[in-house]
Amino acid sequence: MLLFNSTYKKKRVRKKHGKHSYIVYIVIMNGNVASTSLSRCCQSSVRSENRRRCFRRGASRSCFRQNHPHHPRRIFVCASKGEDEDEKNNNNKVEAKDVLSFLCPLLKLIGGGDAAKPRNRTLEVATSGFASIARIQYGKTVLEEVKKNRQREPTKLILYEFEACPFCRRVRETLSMLDLDCEIRPCPKDGRFRKEVLERGGKETFPYFVDETTGKEMYESADIVNYLYETYGNGATVPENYFASTLVTGWMPTLFRAGRGMTKYEPRKEGFVKPQPRNIELFNYENNQFARLCREALCELELPYTLRNVGAGSPKRETLTEAGGKSVPFLIDGDVKIGESEEIVAYLFEKYGGGYVPEIEGA
Repeated sequence: MLLFNSTYKKKRVRKKHGKHSYIVYIVIMNGNVASTSLSRCCQSSVRSENRRRCFRRGASRSCFRQNHPHHPRRIFVCASKGEDEDEKNNNNKVEAKDVLSFLCPLLKLIGGGDAAKPRNRTLEVATSGFASIARIQYGKTVLEEVKKNRQREPTKLILYEFEACPFCRRVRETLSMLDLDCEIRPCPKDGRFRKEVLERGGKETFPYFVDETTGKEMYESADIVNYLYETYGNGATVPENYFASTLVTGWMPTLFRAGRGMTKYEPRKEGFVKPQPRNIELFNYENNQFARLCREALCELELPYTLRNVGAGSPKRETLTEAGGKSVPFLIDGDVKIGESEEIVAYLFEKYGGGYVPEIEGA
């Protein structure tokens, strides 16, 4: 059966009741519950602005009567579009988690080795560059609506996340486009901040977001993105097909970077005691290929830091200049200020990871 309607959807479920077998059609039209009866359901379709005749392979509309000989024992149940979309979103979440569960061990194997070891610079820049190209539309330019005086400014935003997660990336992209600073608490596998998330929300899933201005705390990247736009978007709207794009290209940076920013780094230097970080700041925007390398290191070393977003067109670019930086990434760690990604990564692993310790052959 076909029902011509701009937002028509149908589900077919076979049910048994006693000796009889029923085919139940769940019909969704224009996001509204039309009726639980066949006749009223068809009337709702016919009366709509987008009215067209209902037919089934040339049969007349009278064939839709419940007891018509052409269609015996057919029952129609109408449901809302919202319920169908919720189910679809839940299915997407389950599938995405399954993919992530499969990829994590594989990427850990491929990207294994000592993260503090000097890397091939050309390869690092190239793979991070491809990752940026995959998400070129997002996390680079500040939206026009928020360049004006924002009606509401947050006092403190906190994001529990890890760099390799595509859904965490979705939130960071939004923070860049909305020109919002945020405290990042990295949660690589087996990381200490994961316990905080479990205590605050009851489960270890990421991202987890806290807005101390409003007292809101939430899981689910889509909910976080919608909340940020509604609260701090200054009238801006979520880009079209943004959520769907994460399921398609959101994985590409994770794959290109072989899972960097996913696993906690364990120092290999004997007797090394990790110093406590204080007020680390990183000037950045999400889609910058060099800033990504720095965020990966901060995540693997479990270093909490303040993410200062200064994307293209950001009114806050002046703060970068005042801090002594010329471009992103720009790291501030106490009195230390560094403006080159290669130097930033080396500095972080040396100070907070004990540095690279070459393997002794034959040991």
